[in-house]
Amino acid sequence: MPSGRSGGGHFGGGSRSFSGGHFGGSRSRSSHSGGHFGGSRSFGGSRAHIPSMRWRPHTTVIFGRPVYFGAGRAKAVSLLSILITIAIVAAVMLGLGWYSQEEDLKVIREDYAYYQAMAQYAADNDAYQTTGEVYDFEQYELGGKCCIFYRFDTSSGNTVEGYSFYVYNIEDVEYMLDNGVTLAISSKNTNITMSTDSIPLDYKDMALRDDAEYLDYAEQRDTMRLATIAVGVGAVVMILISAAVSVTAKKATKEQIEETAQAKSGTQNNQQNKTETPAGAWRCAYCNTLNDSSKEQCDGCGASR
Repeated sequence: MPSGRSGGGHFGGGSRSFSGGHFGGSRSRSSHSGGHFGGSRSFGGSRAHIPSMRWRPHTTVIFGRPVYFGAGRAKAVSLLSILITIAIVAAVMLGLGWYSQEEDLKVIREDYAYYQAMAQYAADNDAYQTTGEVYDFEQYELGGKCCIFYRFDTSSGNTVEGYSFYVYNIEDVEYMLDNGVTLAISSKNTNITMSTDSIPLDYKDMALRDDAEYLDYAEQRDTMRLATIAVGVGAVVMILISAAVSVTAKKATKEQIEETAQAKSGTQNNQQNKTETPAGAWRCAYCNTLNDSSKEQCDGCGASR
């Protein structure tokens, strides 16, 4: 691999069992002690009673047609809307993950093409070969393949360090630790500098699927792709169900339309009257019922004062 880069593999990160992770940064996640957000969620005072959500019958207009939603139908449409929103957000996030993995695979494929060409050219031109000392190795957690760390000398006597991809079995590594490795280099062996690029010469005989890192990223990409498609299909199905529930609703009667209009008008009036609380009384924040100041619970919904 290119001289001067730390770690092994395509992203200079080493296996997942080592700190540093892929892309030169650790994947550790900070833990939250003491509950969520680094502390307990204690609140002053007693916990107020929160009344359960009610789905009330109402009328609405769909494609210019006034329809009536009973409580059950209103509840179904509301819950489906929430689930559809969650599914769409999840599909977008999974899609971004899918795209990110595909971009990583693109980098690996570009590396493969570049170093395959370098190794093949060196195989045909002995002047672009040198011998390196293998001094360490690293094993990829998934698949068990290893990368090697090696060093070789420049023409001025300095030492260049490099590493391979995760393409070697442990038996191959043990042999190279004892016998060294033949390298393909980007400059003639009589003019090696600190910036000379390198790769083990036998990389010319490797396939992409010999690379444990490539297989790992391809598997992650495929998982993200399947999850994105599954969630997307689920969202479409729920949208169709929601549309069917809405379209098949019965046409609203004149009385139902007037009842909904009166309910909306009453809600608006209640909102306007919220600030007009008589002395010696309190108004419920949940249902707007006016209660006597001596009461600690709402007469309308039972919520604590």
